[in-house]
Amino acid sequence: MSEPMTEQRLALKLGQNHFYIDPQLATVVIALLVIGYVMLTSASIHLTDAKSMGINLKFALSQFIHITLGLVFAVIAASLPLSICRKYTPWLFLLGIILLILVFVPGIGAQVKGGTRWISISGFRLQASEFFKLFVILSMAGFISKNPDRIQGSIWGFFRANGWSAIPKALISPYGMLMICCALLMAQHNFGATVIVLTAVFGMFFLSGMRLGIFAIGFASLTALGSLLIMTSDYRRDRIIGYLDPFADPEGKGYQIIQALLSYVNGGWFGVGLGSGIQKMYYLPEAHTDFLFSVVGEELGFVGLLVIMILYVLLIRRIFKIAISAQRNQQEFAAVMTYGIGLWIGVQSFINMGVNMGMLPPKGLTLPLMSFGGTSMMVTLAALGLVFRVFHETVEQHQESPDFESEVMQ
Repeated sequence: MSEPMTEQRLALKLGQNHFYIDPQLATVVIALLVIGYVMLTSASIHLTDAKSMGINLKFALSQFIHITLGLVFAVIAASLPLSICRKYTPWLFLLGIILLILVFVPGIGAQVKGGTRWISISGFRLQASEFFKLFVILSMAGFISKNPDRIQGSIWGFFRANGWSAIPKALISPYGMLMICCALLMAQHNFGATVIVLTAVFGMFFLSGMRLGIFAIGFASLTALGSLLIMTSDYRRDRIIGYLDPFADPEGKGYQIIQALLSYVNGGWFGVGLGSGIQKMYYLPEAHTDFLFSVVGEELGFVGLLVIMILYVLLIRRIFKIAISAQRNQQEFAAVMTYGIGLWIGVQSFINMGVNMGMLPPKGLTLPLMSFGGTSMMVTLAALGLVFRVFHETVEQHQESPDFESEVMQ
């Protein structure tokens, strides 16, 4: 018998039904969206042209549209029963593969800053890898929940049982297809998305009972492969060199890191004030996307950075608590999916902050819920909508528990 949930809930009344919302998760998400929007406006308002007369609200308006559409997708995702999501996970995985392939089709794929990562149709651009992150988490959650023995068993036992036929079976298995998809991501020069996908999926495997030895072998193999890819690629190697010693080439390989670090020097403890930052004025590249965290450091100081980091810790902590509750309730698909979403958002946030603070080499990853980026914002909010759905379905089975406090919003 699963333990009754003791968390607070917010019950939204919809006709004769109720939808249970986690108020803590909702509060943190809204806080990150609001702070991110304000900082994005500050970071992009100076990006003017001859017609804008010193003020540019194009990025702020676009981000408002992205957030609005993302919230719509979140509501749609939250309204879908998890049984339906689980049923269609193989098709979502196939759709993700098709999207990754489409970026290489002439007339559809678009190259931006050296990377072929975008699908452009009638003026609208979508980043295929952002959809794939969510689709692969859903599909792997479906696979794990249906085949727990494949995760918890021995890889050597699998090969002994299948003999030579184990090789083609492995290639067409979810493991093999995952590696093929990661190869497609690498062909797009999207090393950052590959790291996120593999980290989230292997984390899901580990939390689902994968043997520590197998996990260690897989992690070591991927680390070795990643190192090889870095050393055999000039632009990746240049990023590592610039990260290790940015001051050796301050106008080239180390420029981004140095300008980001100057943001924190200028900001000090309490910042120079909202809108008063200097580094965003064409000194810090991609200030409204990859390096928005540095703008926060300059304008809001260490205190502002600390608030942002605490919010992300609360966000990931809350997502994991919802996953644990679902697992105790024997909702395996919901639990594994929620773990995957938490790992994805957590690892990507950590990498973005690490890059901004000079702790990690540049990866080209946005800060979830804050940085400018339509596809990233909409897909992330849709994923969080699924987390709210997990909370709702878990609560439904314990709504009569005396330990469960509720508040009804008409």
